Formats: sequence, structure tokens, C-alpha cells
Amino acid sequence: MLPFLSRGEDFQMIDSFFPDESKTQIEVESAIGYRSNVYETNQAVEPSVGDWFWNIRTELSHPLAINSDVSVTFLGHWLQYFNLPQLNDYLFQPGIAWKVFDEDDSSLELSIGGGAFRERIFLQFQNAPDNSVPGLTGSAGWKWTKGLGDENSLIWSGGVNYQYFYNQPQNNLTVSTEAKWVHDFDGKTSLEFGTQWAGQHYHVRPEDSESPGNPAPLTTIEGRGFCRYKVDIGAGFTAEISLNLGGNIDATNGYYDAWAIGGEAALHWECGNWKLGIGAEPEYVWFLNRPADVGTADKKLRTQEYVMECSVEYQLTEQVSLVGRFANHLQITNSDQFSPNATLQSFSDNTISFGVSLSY
Repeated sequence: MLPFLSRGEDFQMIDSFFPDESKTQIEVESAIGYRSNVYETNQAVEPSVGDWFWNIRTELSHPLAINSDVSVTFLGHWLQYFNLPQLNDYLFQPGIAWKVFDEDDSSLELSIGGGAFRERIFLQFQNAPDNSVPGLTGSAGWKWTKGLGDENSLIWSGGVNYQYFYNQPQNNLTVSTEAKWVHDFDGKTSLEFGTQWAGQHYHVRPEDSESPGNPAPLTTIEGRGFCRYKVDIGAGFTAEISLNLGGNIDATNGYYDAWAIGGEAALHWECGNWKLGIGAEPEYVWFLNRPADVGTADKKLRTQEYVMECSVEYQLTEQVSLVGRFANHLQITNSDQFSPNATLQSFSDNTISFGVSLSY
């Protein structure tokens, strides 16, 4: 994944805007945790920095009394580091969601929102930025579903988002979309094929020490084709496996052009009030032009990323759950690990958190 695109970028946020029932729906999760390598540094070059953090996330949807197809929504989160306040993040985004139509075999849902945010930004294409900057954001999204008989459906979703930063010239526009075909075998097993695309444009390129000759703007496009299989194994176990393949296109001058292949495997188990999960996401990226080390053109950059996660949840009541999570993020590159000016460094980062989840 290119460093100037946010990790974990997906096309499912619009799903949270639309409740299944015509009533207020609230989801809140708060957790405290520790991250071992906040700046994602290679310890062969510089010591890692760890810190405790506290975060809270919330989603709300409430249908209007005058028209139940229109709902007011709110998305928010707050991330507070104990000793690194310059990295604190937040988002406060109210909005409106509208079910344009919801027929037997098709539906269309639209959303729009905007608000204030603070986010870590990428200076000089660092792998992890070292400060956060506040700003304003606005977004719009859609989700169209078309049923094809009892077992097949087409789903097309996407969104547009604009970020305006107060104190940094990193204003950017992002457009994303996903289209997929879903075959539901028996309500418990499904197969998906689809494609995802995300385009991002900076009017003023973020500070770039790698290639001073790059043009002032920056436009990038990420495209992936994917397949996903979900199956109910029995005895409370469900499994999911997926594969994706595609390219990262630097539409400005090709400097960050790359090919990427990735996948995901997850296993979930439910028994009584307990839910357990474990998953892994590998990704391999090879750049066509970007050098492995600044000032060296004899080899091109290659990266391997591995994310492993596990979670445990205990349902205290119908609305309240206790949640614990652990994640390891490992990155391996062919850069010189002892060079302080490597384009990207190898590193390992562990995060553990414990919290409470409330849904109503």
C-alpha cells in the first residue's frame, strides 16, 4: 500500500449509516491500550517509542419523525496518547442518510456529512507521520444493491471525501468505489468477486525528500480485484479467506507506480457469551521506479507487510460487552536497514487494548 493512502481504507462505512429498524441506534466502544512502536521505526537505526493510549468510537443513527427514510447520523472518534499529545486524533462528523428506495430486489442509500477532524499527516513520505494537524472534512456516499434471484446480488458502493487542513498544505480529495457480486449458498456460506478503486489528489504535494524533481501536485489511483469466501464450519466456527491483486498508479509522473498482491484469513468462534477471533493479512508490494534507498538507483523498493490480530469478547448483557484485542504489524523492506535515509524501514509494532462496547 502506498504510504500516502490511509491504512485500513475500506468501502463499508456507509453500512453503519442505515439501521435495520426504524429507531435510534447507538454504538459506542471505549478502550485503553498500549502501542509499542508508535513511530514505526527500525530499532537498528533508532530506538522505538511506545505509549499508552485511550480511544472512544461512536456511531449514531436516528430516523426523522416526518420521514423515516431519512436519518440524522453521527460518526466520531477520539484517540488520546498519554505522553505524545502531538499525535492525538479526533473526528466529529454529523450527517444525513436517505433511503431513496428499498424494493423487493433493489435498494439505494445516499449519505452526506461533514465536520471537524485532527489526523496524523505524512511529511516527507515518512512511513508514520510524527504530528497531527486539525482541519475540516466533508463527505458523501452511496450504496446500491440489486438482487438477482434468491441467491445472487450485485452491490455497488462508494464515496467522496475532501480534507482541508488549517496549518499544512495537504488538502486532498479522495474518491473511492467498490462493486461486487455475492452468491449466498445457504445464509451461512457466501462467495464474492469484485473490484475496489480509490483515487486521491493533492493540489500541493506533501513534502518529499525522496525525489526533489517531482512535480508540485500529486494524483494517485489504487485498484484491486478481489475474491472472498465465507463458510460456516460448524460447532460455532466460521472462517473467511480472501485474495486481492492490483496496482498503485502515480498518475502525476509514475514515481510511485507499484504492483501489489495481498490476502486475508480469519477464524471466528462463538459459544454462549464468548466470541473469539484470529486473523492475518499479508501484502507484498513491488515498486517499478521508487528506489530502495535514497540516492541509490541500483535496486527498486520491495515491501512485505503482515498484520496479525486476535480478539476476545464477553457479552455481559444484551447491550454491553467486554472486548480485548492484540495486533502485530510487521513490515519488511529491501532497504539498507542500517541507513538513516532509507526510503522505507523494516519494523515491528505491537498494540494491545481492553475496553467496553455498548450497543443500543
